[in-house]
Amino acid sequence: MKKTLDIQSMTGFAQGSGTLSDFSWVWEIKSLNSKGLDIRVRLPNGFSELEQAAREYVKKFFRRGSIGLILNITRAGLEQKYFINNSFLGELVLASEKLAKETGAREHSVDNLFSVKGVVEAEEMGPDPEIKVKRKLILESLEDTLNDLLSERLSEGQKIYQIVQKFLISLLKLIDQAEDIILNEKESLRNSILEKIDYVSKLDIKLPEERIAQEVAILLIKGDVREELDRLRMHINSLEELLANGAVIGRKLDFACQELGREANTICSKTNNIELSRIGIELKTLVDEIREQVQNIE
Repeated sequence: MKKTLDIQSMTGFAQGSGTLSDFSWVWEIKSLNSKGLDIRVRLPNGFSELEQAAREYVKKFFRRGSIGLILNITRAGLEQKYFINNSFLGELVLASEKLAKETGAREHSVDNLFSVKGVVEAEEMGPDPEIKVKRKLILESLEDTLNDLLSERLSEGQKIYQIVQKFLISLLKLIDQAEDIILNEKESLRNSILEKIDYVSKLDIKLPEERIAQEVAILLIKGDVREELDRLRMHINSLEELLANGAVIGRKLDFACQELGREANTICSKTNNIELSRIGIELKTLVDEIREQVQNIE
């Protein structure tokens, strides 16, 4: 299997900062698993205009993941002041009282209502003549921080790649063991069927030879899992090709794992051989572990 360099995990964290005179900022970016690309941006007062640009930056770097961006601003020598939006707080209190009467639920305490967005707000600091320069520097810092997050996601992706590779090798070993069992089982299965035919013939039950041949064929087909083993190898090859090509492959890998699991389940349900059943269970366990890993891949 060729080692790829661009498989990304969807989990990671990065932090970046900058300063300009008595003004400083810190970006905190956290990435988690997600079916698509979910971007959440939290900005301080006076910097809301950066949100759209920040979202576009994230889209340039990533295709999947729940990405949370937080920008913290510090102004040396200036103390941020806050005020309570009494009008909004009063509306919340009345709504809480009404809801409690209608449903019998407990009223929310005023302390809890303070945590509602918009109840406590920061006072505007006044016009800033350097605001354009600061916004430009903050966005440049964001790009650097996203680069750091990308590096971490790639690093985690390589770890997942190595883990999955080991699991795939273990799967192939189990398939080899299953094929050896099938080869060794042929003679014992043949003898078992002949014994059953002999037993039926002694009961003086007259059956057409064609019917006996049909029943023998059904027994042989019912317990034959070679087709499932062949398909397992095929799906493993597909997984290896996806991993070798890299890029945004998480969903395709998950689908391939579903197919692997389906074949392993079929082996467990078809075979009457204890050793093959054991191998089928081990195959299912390994496939579940692989799927757990690939669900972290972008």
